[in-house]
Amino acid sequence: ITGQIYIDGNGRYNGEDTLTIQNVKFAYDAATYDDAFINAPNTKTTGKVYTTGAYNYAHNVTVSNCEFAGSGETTVAFRVASGSGAHNVNLTDLTVTGGHSVAQLVGVKDLTITGCTATGVKNGINISGGDGTGTISGSTITAQGYTVRLKDASGMAVSLADNTFSGSEGIISNASSGGTITVESGAYNGALGNSADKLII
Repeated sequence: ITGQIYIDGNGRYNGEDTLTIQNVKFAYDAATYDDAFINAPNTKTTGKVYTTGAYNYAHNVTVSNCEFAGSGETTVAFRVASGSGAHNVNLTDLTVTGGHSVAQLVGVKDLTITGCTATGVKNGINISGGDGTGTISGSTITAQGYTVRLKDASGMAVSLADNTFSGSEGIISNASSGGTITVESGAYNGALGNSADKLII
């Protein structure tokens, strides 16, 4: 498909319902592409049905076995926008070729990424803000810049296991609110310019 899928949590942070998006192939079309192939945006925007609440609070979201054919440095496979407040996000067995990045995640609580492959992307996975735990495992990312970046006011404890990552900027862990990245196993090529208390190997 071209265009986007927008996720609307309807402002219900503690909702028990689930959403699964699976077996979809996304292709870039400049005429229809907006902000990400799959997007949990902030609030309701004129002309687009986003969320009726002050915050989206997308919850219990799983994206599985999808392919994303990106373009240049423009496209993002999966995005959670600032203020969306998403939690329990699971990205499984995704294939991303080209584009800006695999995921741009702002304010997410609890994250699992497993079995994903990205090639020809500018960057890998960006986690900004949010808290809880994050697990990235069994994935392969070949990027120009960073492979995983934890930044800003994030308190998330992220663990990396059995991944193969390569990027000139490597793993970046510089969150200002106690967030850390722990490397448990795997192969990681690239820079490791971080404070010892923020990147644990």
